[in-house]
Amino acid sequence: MSAEWMICLIISLSLLGLWAICYRVQGSWVSPGGMLCGFWFFASLLPLFFTSFFPIPMIAYWILLAFVVCGVLGSSLAMLAGVPKTPKPLTDLSGRIRLWERAYVASLAVGSAAPLWLYYLTTHQFGTTDVMQLARQITVARYTGDFDQPLSVSLLVMWLYFAAMLGGLLIGLQRPKGKQLGKYMLWLLPMLLTTLIETTKASSLYGGLLWGAAYLGGIALRDGGKSVQLGRLLWTVTGFAVLGFVFVYLGLLMRYGATDMDRALQSLPSAAVYFVGHMSGLGNWAQQGAMLPEVSNGSYTFAGIFELLHMHTRAEGLYDNYIVYPNGLATNIFTAFRSAIEDFTLPGALVFFTLLSFLGGLGWVGLRRGQPGVGVLCIIFLAYVFSSPITSPFVYNTNTGALILFSLLMLIRTSTPARLPVRKEVRLELA
Repeated sequence: MSAEWMICLIISLSLLGLWAICYRVQGSWVSPGGMLCGFWFFASLLPLFFTSFFPIPMIAYWILLAFVVCGVLGSSLAMLAGVPKTPKPLTDLSGRIRLWERAYVASLAVGSAAPLWLYYLTTHQFGTTDVMQLARQITVARYTGDFDQPLSVSLLVMWLYFAAMLGGLLIGLQRPKGKQLGKYMLWLLPMLLTTLIETTKASSLYGGLLWGAAYLGGIALRDGGKSVQLGRLLWTVTGFAVLGFVFVYLGLLMRYGATDMDRALQSLPSAAVYFVGHMSGLGNWAQQGAMLPEVSNGSYTFAGIFELLHMHTRAEGLYDNYIVYPNGLATNIFTAFRSAIEDFTLPGALVFFTLLSFLGGLGWVGLRRGQPGVGVLCIIFLAYVFSSPITSPFVYNTNTGALILFSLLMLIRTSTPARLPVRKEVRLELA
């Protein structure tokens, strides 16, 4: 073990200390600052055990530490707005739950058409109905520029993401079991079918992270995150990390049509780069002297919106340049921090992230006060944190659209009219 590796490990472990500080200041292990520290503890620790596949320059960990410290500072400053010791319940809780459930069913019904419509369009384009062969042809066509996800499919996926967020919110808020829990997770089936056809792992990954952000928002609405225990949370995150790696690995096997054991074993290093190569990508990019770029004014962090307004053309995968390693592996995953640095320079990116964390902290206060309209800020911040090992969630308009739909729904208040007691007439009868 080199000295650089040990310093990177110490920086990663230091995030646990910052997580404990956030617990004391913000009142829960799943507060915005706490989740930033806890999530990036795992996201920075795991890559250190795969350095045989790809080198990780130490500068990546110093950049990460700077962003996390700014995030802890920003989200903690928001606590000055006043966090109630006891979370306030929603005054119109039953009415809102009914509204959210109806919105979930409606968005699920619309979004479930995504894999069916995608299958119909691609079978006509490529002339095959075999799903495995279709997936391989789509993969090749996407990288040669002959295929791009149709706008109609993107819109349907947006509604599927919206359903995922509502399902996560309702699970976190109600803690359902059995059939009710299965109902709120039904969005996962059409999402996986869409991924199976397109072999784009990002579709399901973004659906999962949006679900997770809304789920934590539901927990905060329910009891302010007081019920979350650290030990159980650590095991849960570990379980999701294992599932995430298995999902990425199976996605690669589907993409390249690997069915034999030898090909499957050869795909393991590629899966490692996809899943935990983000720190290496960030470090190698920074080490190449690329941290003083021209200011892009948000065109990378908010690439989807800029492209929609014809102000910037987004490249496939956001970046054209790859980091190529001596063993032949390559990556173009550089984390959301590179996007922020290229948009605002390093000092500006740290200020941007501090402000974003402050807004996330205000959203946390709103959730503790029983104000889901304000709490949306916390959920959006968590979505950014969960997607940050890959890139900003606002790179894709499907994510942005789902977040906008979710935010608008949270602003709607319901009124549950009070029932007045019915007077009973009293009649006196003379015998």
